Amino acid sequence: ARLLAVMLAKLEVIEPYHHFSALMFRTAADPKSPLNPFHTESADVRREVYARVKMPQAATASGADVMGAMRAAMGGQGAPQGAPLGAAGNAAN
Repeated sequence: ARLLAVMLAKLEVIEPYHHFSALMFRTAADPKSPLNPFHTESADVRREVYARVKMPQAATASGADVMGAMRAAMGGQGAPQGAPLGAAGNAAN
């Protein structure tokens, strides 16, 4: 019940920005827009992000333990092994 109240309150707070958000996401999703993360003008920013973020080597499409690799990359932080997503130190009620 508390989670629902928090979510509804958040929606109420962000409602005035709905129109702007729609415009921003539409612009960013446009392949011809320089705000699109995959546009050629975004290449320098992408390279900088990739250089700063250490991606886990085990996170491949080969069926490896992606959650475990992500947990290791975060220094062991996050949800305990086998816990559902979102279980890291927050009460869902």
